[in-house]
Formats: sequence, structure tokens, C-alpha cells
Amino acid sequence: MYYCTDPSITIEAECIGSYVREDGEIFVRDWRTLGYNFDNAANAILTLFCVSAGAGWSDYMYAIVDGVGPGVTMKRDYNQLSSLYYVAFIFLVNFFIMNLYLGAIVTNFNAIQKELDGSLFLTNDQKNWVQTQKLMIRCYPKVKFLKPPGKFRGQVYDAIMNYKFDILIQSCIVLNVIFMGLISFPPIDELSSFLDLANIVFVIIFAIEMVLKIIGLGPGFYFADSWNRFDFLVTVLSIFAMLPLDAFGNATVFRSFRILRLFRLVKIYKGFQKVLNTAVLAAPALLNIGTLLGLLWFVYGVAGMYLFGKLKLETAETLSDQVNFRTFYSSFATVFQCITGEDFDAIMRDCMKIPDCNGSSEECGNPGFAIFFFVSYTIFGVNFFLNMFIAVILENFSEEEIDLTLAGIYQKDLRRFERAWACFSPYAHMTIDLECLPDLLERVELPLGFKGQGLKKSQYLQLIHALGIRNFKGKAHFADVLFCLATSVAGTDLEDAKACEAVKAITKAVPMRFPIFGKADKKQAFFKEDISAAKILGGRIIWEAWKEYKKKKHIGS
Repeated sequence: MYYCTDPSITIEAECIGSYVREDGEIFVRDWRTLGYNFDNAANAILTLFCVSAGAGWSDYMYAIVDGVGPGVTMKRDYNQLSSLYYVAFIFLVNFFIMNLYLGAIVTNFNAIQKELDGSLFLTNDQKNWVQTQKLMIRCYPKVKFLKPPGKFRGQVYDAIMNYKFDILIQSCIVLNVIFMGLISFPPIDELSSFLDLANIVFVIIFAIEMVLKIIGLGPGFYFADSWNRFDFLVTVLSIFAMLPLDAFGNATVFRSFRILRLFRLVKIYKGFQKVLNTAVLAAPALLNIGTLLGLLWFVYGVAGMYLFGKLKLETAETLSDQVNFRTFYSSFATVFQCITGEDFDAIMRDCMKIPDCNGSSEECGNPGFAIFFFVSYTIFGVNFFLNMFIAVILENFSEEEIDLTLAGIYQKDLRRFERAWACFSPYAHMTIDLECLPDLLERVELPLGFKGQGLKKSQYLQLIHALGIRNFKGKAHFADVLFCLATSVAGTDLEDAKACEAVKAITKAVPMRFPIFGKADKKQAFFKEDISAAKILGGRIIWEAWKEYKKKKHIGS
């Protein structure tokens, strides 16, 4: 893969003397080889390393296809079969070996995490109880829409709760996003007029949907649902975007929020919900890895300034006023570009040797420093830290998919409890009256509840007492009831595992999610913990029976 600086020369023996370029300048002929070549083992390994990183591998393949032989300049498509070498290498290394490397990182990451959090030393029952608590802290009361009184509002309610209405709105959302994607610059007059009209139609449709839901559900139920609040915000911003610019500044800012309406599809499709939940669960760990990756960028950015900050950019092929190591900002931006694989091989070649440069190694490049700098950066940054992101996401996605079979509690059981709670707290409050507890336990299916067991009220009182459900000023708390029921099914003693990091984490997470298990426990006098929910409920039943007895006695007298 050789060439002469004079394009008219095809043989090394003739590449001597000087020649005149098209611009009239005289240059000395020079016989050169491409920066990526297989002239020796070191160059071959470096070339294949760049190919394995996916950096400009097609340019390497075209070069070897054009290669003729030693002493002869390259000729287009001279040896096309040689491209199969790169194709085979891509399949073997990039598609197979690099994925094995990723698998090894994920496997070791999971093993190290289990060792660090101590889960290897937990029994199966303890593991399942910890995992059950992880699932429970993600539970919260759901809104249960109730049909309003009145004929007109009832008809509106039936219309908006019909699945056909949802399909209509979903179709409008998709069409709205598609039309937004048709915007171009410079704008076409006919198309712009059509898109402006379509935007007005869609805004009117979504505004009508918002008004119908407020009428059918009522303001209380409408704003109790987080998705409705989100939709309300997007619709209001879309309406602002239609108003004159002088009223609210640049309407483009408001128009850009319309794309957020696409996230409403997450509510409908469970696959989207799993992906979103995975992103939320993985966020803390991704932040930690991102911090380490930022530290790596900082270290290599500063090192790049010292090593390559004085390179001459006039004759460089890739380094320029925008891509260089002269300032910390440009150096940081350059190493960030390299970690994405964008021209990192070309930047490395410039740092190895600036073409047509005469001067010291600081000005023209140092091959040893450049190879060590970029190869080590690619190994640590791309092959390790970026793969750690994948390992964290996979771990959290697997936790999202996990089903607890040994513990006897499934995610669907927790969803059933949420739905049953909503029957007694349609506005998604965290507490319900104590009188609702027997009916709640009767409505929840096994294993958490006792639906279909035909228990009497006195038996439910005994169960409430045995479960240890607490009294919160005449109310039962969502988290307290859920944890009491789950403990009776899957709870186990974690006293001997307090030193385990997994147990410490869940012990810390539960009070953060449900403060009643943390700070509230310090206010037992306020909550009157000594008077249990069963005692108060039993007292109220006795009081109601006594009033009924007195009423009958008064009528009889």
C-alpha cells in the first residue's frame, strides 16, 4: 500500500526528483506508505486494533483492495478478493470475540457485586425476602377513576374510558410526530402551510381530549393521575406556541415540547414501561460509572495537553483548530470524540507523525507516546467503562424481569394489592380508614389476601392483630399493610445478615421510600402504637353493636 506524492508516478524507482503541482509550487517527490499498513508485525497489530475498534475500517479495506505490491503505487480495485480478509476479521473479532469480552465483563461485574453486597452468604429465603422488599418499595397507590353523577358527565366518562378513544388519541400522537418530522429548511411554502394547519388541528384535538377528561373524570381525578398532569402541561405549552410571538417570546421553545407527547405511549405499552423502569433503576449506578468515566476524560485530557499540545496543525490531516490538544477545553472535547470512535485512528496518526513536518517531537509527534496514549485510552474508555454501562443496564433489566417463585410472591400479586387498595382510596392516598381493612383483605387475592376464604369479621380482626397492622390516627397506611402481608408470606429473619451490603441497602431504602418505617417510628406516642389497629377496629365494632342494641331497646320500649 504505497504511493508517490506525484500522482503521475506509479513505480518507486521513478519517484525521484521534483515536480510542479497544479498550483504552480515545486515539491520534491517522496515514496510513502499509508499510515495503516502490514509492513511489519507492530504496524499490522496496530492496524487491526483500529479495525476492531470500528474506526474507519472501510478505509483500511479499500486501501488493501487497491494495494498492488512493493515498489508499485496503488491501483483502484486491483485485488478485490482481499476485502474478504477484513470481512472475516470483523465477523470473528467484532461480532464474536469482542462480545465474549463484553460477556466476561458482565459476568465478573455481577460476581463482584454479589461478593461485595454479601448476597452470596444469604440463604435462598433471605435473598427472596430482600428481593421482595425491592419490589415493594416500587409499589404505590394507583388512581381508580369513578364514574361521576349526572347523565352528561356519565356519557363523557364512558366515551373517554372506551379503548377506541385511546386508540384514536394514540393515532393522533403518532401522526403528529410524523408531521413534525416533515419540517425542512429552507421551508417549502405549500408544505409549511399544510403542516401549520395540521399542527392547529392536532392541538385542537388534544385540547378537546383534555377538556373531555376534566369533565368526565372531574378535576380531582384528572390531576391526581401523573400522566394527565404531564399531558396537561404539554397541551398548555402547545397552545402557547400558537399565540403571537410577542406574547410569550420565542414560540419555537414551546413547539419543541410537543415531541414530549410521544412519551404518553410509554403508559400504554408495557415494553416501554420496562425500558423506562430499567433506566430509572440503573440511574444511580450509571451516575457512578459516568463519574469515573469523566475522571478518565479529565486525566487523559490533561495528559493530551502535555504530550500533544504543541503539535503543528498546518500540515496535519485530521488535527485542526477545532480538533487539537492546545487547551483543556479542546483537549477534553477531542478525547470525548475519540471515545465515540470518530476518527480516533486518524488523530492518533497525526500525533505519531505530522505529515511534511520538520521540527522536534513535540511539534511533529511522537509515535511511542501516541500509540500508548490512544491504545490505553481505547481499552479503558471503550472496552471497559462503556461496557460497564451495558453491564449495569443488563443487571437492572434482569431485576425488572425477575419473578419470585421461591418466596411465593409475584409482581402480579403486588399489582393486585395496588388495585384493591385503589377501591378504598380512589384518589391514590397513602391511608384508608381502619374500617376498610377487613374488606381490603377480602378483596386481595392469595397469597397476600384472603379473597374467597369466607372469613367472618371476627376472624379478620384476629388476622389484623396477628399481622401487626398499625394504627395511624385511625388510619391504615399503604406501606404498613403491604409489608405486614408480605412478611406473613415471605418474611424471614435478617438479623444474622445485618452486615450484608444488600441488607444494609434495602434497610436504608425502605425508610427513604416510606418514612413511616423510619422517622415515624420515633414518634410512637404521636401515633399511639400501643393501641393497635385491631384493638381500635374491634372497639369500633363493639361501639356500633352497642348503639344498634340501644336503638332496638329504645324502639322496643
